[in-house]
Amino acid sequence: QVDAAKTTLVKAAIGDNNLNPEENSIGFLTFQERDALGRRKGTGGMVWTPAIAAADGGPVLANSLTVLQVQSSACSGVPSSKISCSSTVCICDLEDGTYRMPFSLSQKGRYIFSVASASAPINSGASVVLSERVYVRAR
Repeated sequence: QVDAAKTTLVKAAIGDNNLNPEENSIGFLTFQERDALGRRKGTGGMVWTPAIAAADGGPVLANSLTVLQVQSSACSGVPSSKISCSSTVCICDLEDGTYRMPFSLSQKGRYIFSVASASAPINSGASVVLSERVYVRAR
């Protein structure tokens, strides 16, 4: 792990978040990019690699999300060209230095969310924990 004070990311989630969704529902986490001096960046365009881990070390049972599902829920109004999805999570570039990470998990429990930047010179490729307190509730 990288010390958040020395990276281009805020460690904690910011703004409106849905960190306690029910199983099989869409939740999301929003984070703010920072520059080398810790100042908020006002533009987007970074490439992020998100990761989700179960806090107990067990498997992460995630539902695949499509760009259309994300646009109609957590990233309403964001153009599809600014949304990238992997098999377990998406990243929406809100183009103001903030990014939203929608997710859908199918098993209740506590999860740890992190990102690595492929394009930030300070922490390129290093993982930064955004939240260790994402709880998925039983339906």
